Amino acid sequence: SFSRLTRKFFLYLEKFSAYFKDKIICVSANDKKFWLNYRAAPAEKLFVVHNGLDLNRTDFLSKSEAREYLSGQSANFFEAIRGSNDNLKIIGVIANFFPEKGLPYLIETADILIHPVKSDEVGVRQFNGTGKKQLKNTLFVVIGDGADRLLLEEMIKAHNLQSQFILTGAVANASRYLKAFDVFVLPSIKEGLPYTVLEAMAAGVPVVASHVGGIPEMVTNNVNGFLLFPRDSDGLAKKITELLDTSALAQKFSEASQKKVLEFSLDKMIAETEKVYWEK
Repeated sequence: SFSRLTRKFFLYLEKFSAYFKDKIICVSANDKKFWLNYRAAPAEKLFVVHNGLDLNRTDFLSKSEAREYLSGQSANFFEAIRGSNDNLKIIGVIANFFPEKGLPYLIETADILIHPVKSDEVGVRQFNGTGKKQLKNTLFVVIGDGADRLLLEEMIKAHNLQSQFILTGAVANASRYLKAFDVFVLPSIKEGLPYTVLEAMAAGVPVVASHVGGIPEMVTNNVNGFLLFPRDSDGLAKKITELLDTSALAQKFSEASQKKVLEFSLDKMIAETEKVYWEK
């Protein structure tokens, strides 16, 4: 989202400030690789300490409770689910509305799934996935807010998705509502090591995400989630469909993620941070 000149200036500042730092903590091995690739700091100054969750204080509501409470927090969500039945499927994400989060690609994904056959100036697009009938009972929900809200609202309207793609706005303690989702999708084009993915894993919600930043250090493709190249709306649509159609696979990812997230505890993060401080 920055110009080439601005990125060069920031890189210069990083290199300049690194000279005066004894140690630099990176939240992922990918971040460390970035520093090394751009020669922003010498390897001996760089240490990887993953973000960590306090797994003893997770407070996830059940699916029904999460949907009920979220209805009270967001009028848009309330209107969208009013009159729906227990079979409603929700594809969701918690994210700030910034370009790096890739939310326009999630809107394109919703369009592919909800309008699988579309005629346009280019021709006819056919998505060989879940049919229209099933996805009439599917809702896309983004919890969050930010600078790109107007852009996203216009895109949702242009794709005629107003009743099936909901922007709730900012919601306090948003991670509590993660179990409202049947699938968690993060279509980012750039990331560090996002807490939202760790929280979704801890909640046992199957994850579909972009293969960017530190996400592959949390999610292993086909083991505890699906990873795709960024900007791949068709790929996202296919993987979401696969999870909605295959409950055993969704359960497998859920259980594997709840086991994997134990490697990202707050206690471990504190211990590794202390080690960096005390190590000579």
